[in-house]
Amino acid sequence: MQSRDTQSTEIIGRSYLISQLVRDGLEVARPERDRGVDLIAYLDLDEAGGGFVACPIQLKAATAQSFGIARKYAKFDRMLFAYVWHLDESDKSCAYALTYDESLAIATEMGWTETASWAGGIYSSTKVSGRLLGLLEPHLMGPGDWKRKIRDVGSPRSSPAGVGGDFDHGGARPTRADRPEQRANSSPDEQTPETTPRSGDERDLRRSVVEPGPEVHLALESLGRVTDLLVAGDPSGARAELATLNEGPLRSYWASKQVRGISRPKAVGKRQKLSEADHDAVLARDGWHCRYCGIGVIDRKARRQIVAMLGDPPVWGGSDSQRHAALLVLSGVADHVEAATSFSDPALADSHDNLVASCYTCNFGKSSFSCDQLGLQDPRQHPAVIDSWDGLTRIIG
Repeated sequence: MQSRDTQSTEIIGRSYLISQLVRDGLEVARPERDRGVDLIAYLDLDEAGGGFVACPIQLKAATAQSFGIARKYAKFDRMLFAYVWHLDESDKSCAYALTYDESLAIATEMGWTETASWAGGIYSSTKVSGRLLGLLEPHLMGPGDWKRKIRDVGSPRSSPAGVGGDFDHGGARPTRADRPEQRANSSPDEQTPETTPRSGDERDLRRSVVEPGPEVHLALESLGRVTDLLVAGDPSGARAELATLNEGPLRSYWASKQVRGISRPKAVGKRQKLSEADHDAVLARDGWHCRYCGIGVIDRKARRQIVAMLGDPPVWGGSDSQRHAALLVLSGVADHVEAATSFSDPALADSHDNLVASCYTCNFGKSSFSCDQLGLQDPRQHPAVIDSWDGLTRIIG
């Protein structure tokens, strides 16, 4: 077959993508000028529920297979990247839809963000491995998926001031411009007064590095059902329940915690391993709720018991990619509010006054940074949430 030129491939890819969007009942518009947005997909006004629900789309068309990411697109809020493949074989043509965060999560998982190419702001590859296909599989678009994706990503969101309080943004997380990793990825010239870090009382401090979206709350509810099925002696039912969770959005949420462009504080002392008893005491004291984002967390002993009772194939391995995403993002840990390495005396670092319950996402996102560096409220300002949530400790017996 004669090879197509790039322009022909883009035209065919655009036609394919438009047909998929229209099939799902979406409206499609095309910008008059090429400024990084190829199409805009939006819900019919009768379905939008009082708000304009739309997403800009950047088309990545290929006659075979190709996947890549460019850092310059991080500044586009709510943009979707449509990877349309196999345009020379109509029976195999398909499309994947990912947000920037989701694409970045895959690039990170593949190790691309450690390459010289990514240091230059871009990475792409036409060699699609089985591992990459596995990471992309949750983002493969079938009938009805485009409408759900546009609704999830394109729904109006609240301002950062609403994080941690009462707000209505359709369950979506704060936009990339509201999160520190977006500020870090931008050059000084690109930063606006609203996103440039400020100090002291001039800043609107947030509760957490990233706010849990609906996918995280649904995962927590599902893990509760998994636990109840295991307690009832039904591991097959528990595995079936766990299989209903879509890990893709959870892995994207996990990847969004990353903070870049901020220097870590200089270590004063050495961190020592916190005792299991201290971990347990802090999580129980705080009601097994993350003191940063407020989400319920899973007790470490409960997680181990769940993993053991679920059996093979294992859902908790030695690396993040070998751990079920729901267990990964929601595992609980005692977090040092002031980094342990900032103390010369380990006893002061590990004082319960310096420890709060945290989900893995907030713990790894905050890392050894100070709350002030990340523009976060001190989590100790917020009282612990004590309610019916037990951290799934009911499975321990």
